[in-house]
Order: sequence, then structure tokens, then C-alpha cells
Amino acid sequence: MNKNFSRAIFCALGAVFCLFMMNVFGKLMQNTYTPLEIVFWRNFTAILILIPFILYIFAGRIPPMGKPKIMIARGVMGSLTLVFSTYAYFHLPLADANAIILSAPLILVLLAGPLLGEVVSRTRLLCTLIGLIGVFIIAQPSGTLSILGTGAAIIAAISVAMMRIMLRHLGKTEDPLSMTFYFLFIGTLFTLIWMPFVGKMPPVETVPLLILMGVCGALGQYLNAVSYKLGDASFIGIFVYTQLIWAVPFDYFIWDHSPFIHTIFGAIIIAGSNILMVLTERRRLRQ
Repeated sequence: MNKNFSRAIFCALGAVFCLFMMNVFGKLMQNTYTPLEIVFWRNFTAILILIPFILYIFAGRIPPMGKPKIMIARGVMGSLTLVFSTYAYFHLPLADANAIILSAPLILVLLAGPLLGEVVSRTRLLCTLIGLIGVFIIAQPSGTLSILGTGAAIIAAISVAMMRIMLRHLGKTEDPLSMTFYFLFIGTLFTLIWMPFVGKMPPVETVPLLILMGVCGALGQYLNAVSYKLGDASFIGIFVYTQLIWAVPFDYFIWDHSPFIHTIFGAIIIAGSNILMVLTERRRLRQ
């Protein structure tokens, strides 16, 4: 049990870092590609990287799709989520976009009870409400942030929470590598439909960034699937807040942007409410 717990934490932290870097590489190409193109190339390069491992592990065969309806829904919703989140990263500083999208674990707490059957205590609910106040503080209509970018980040947060519910259902029976493969494969097919209308051949100078984005996306999705298979959904979701630590220096050194006071204050409320929730729940379980 302790071994699985440690592995879940390690995989969760690794997934968060990989997916964060995926978003950084995507933001670096915001003047070259649309969000839809970014999502397509992210899925396409990741699936190309993953196929050799799939064929090796599954003895030259494509892995079975145990729950096709949930797999397909997760792949389509995942692509839409990435489009919204990419749009948010294009139009908002990393710290602001991250802080809003990171409200997903708070939404997950509200959904974990009715959809997953997990016990959600009053403490979790109270911490969730406090955390949502932090989201409202960051998203305040002050004119300092893009309204469309903020709206896209909020939609992405809700979608991420729904995807994690699906991942928790799949994680009970499905292989993490299989889940990762179908997530990327379905996402590639879904975004490919739109490429004749918005797509273009990638400039040579962006190819290394596309490859790095694909590597981070594939590895991040795999580690994310493993972490949710090993750990409690509400608990694993807490580790996404480590992105806030990295977002500020990346914003400052790459995009020369310092966070607003209300962003820092809101992020502290969001992260603090979740940390308090985890510590309180762990203490309760030990009694």
C-alpha cells in the first residue's frame, strides 16, 4: 500500500511537470500555429513516439479497447479541452491560466462523490468552496486579463475535472499504456478532421518544439493514467498545484511578465485550500 502510494505521488508529479512543459512549448509557437493546430501536432507526434512502445509491449498488436464509449468520449473531450487550454495559454500569462485551470481538482471533489462513489467529507466541500473563491479573485473582470482567454481557462478546468472522472473509471480495469494510446489516437483523428481548413505544413524551425511537445504530452498522459490507477482521484489531483511554482519564473524569464497581486493571492487561496484538505483528510483517516 505504501509502495503504491509513493508511486502514485511520483507519477503525479512527473505528469504535471511533463504536461506543464508541453504547454510551454505550445505557447512558444503561438505566433505560428492556431490552438487547433497545436493540439493536432501534439497528438500526432506523441502517437508516433508511442507506437513502437505499444507494439513492443503488446507483442506487435494494438491493445484492446475495453470500454470503447468512455475511451472515445475521453479522447474527443481531451482534444476539446486542449484546444480551450491552449487558447487560454496563448492569451493569458502562464501563471494566470494555470491558476484558473488548476481549479479542476476543486470541481473534481464536487463530482467524486456522485460519479465515483468516493466519500467526500464536509471538510473537503468547505475547502473546495474556499478554493473557488480564489478562482473568482484571479478571474475578476478588471480588464487586466483577456475575457475570452479567462473564459477558455474556466471551460478547460471543468473539462479537465470531467476527464479525470473518466480516467478514474477506466483506471480500474484498463492498462495505463492502452489508455494513453487511445487518448492520443482518438484525439489525432478528431483534430485531423479540421486540419484541411486551418492546418498548414510546419516550418522547419518549429519541428524540434513539436517533437518536444509530443514527448512531454505522451509521457505526461501515461504518468497521469498510472497515478490515477494507483491513487485516490481527489488526492492525486492536488499535485497539479506544483505548476504554480514553475509558471512564475517561466513567465518572467521567457515572456517578461510578472504576476499581478490578485493572481498570487488567488493562487495561494486555491493551493492552500487543497493542501489543507489533504492534510485534514489524512489526519481523519489515521484516527
